[in-house]
Amino acid sequence: MSKEPIEMVKETIKNYADSQSRLESEIVGLRNKIEKAEKEVSQVKNIKQSFESALKYLEEANGKEA
Repeated sequence: MSKEPIEMVKETIKNYADSQSRLESEIVGLRNKIEKAEKEVSQVKNIKQSFESALKYLEEANGKEA
């Protein structure tokens, strides 16, 4: 039997292993981006709540002046 089919199979296995490694790295990168985005969303929510509280306070203060 020729070595050529064996080498082709070995090369195919290597290519799939390389693809798997690349995809796993991409997954890690995407998870990190998701984690960062979730933190940013949380910060934005907190800032929004602060502004909503300030608005409520200003509206109440404005109502007391009238």
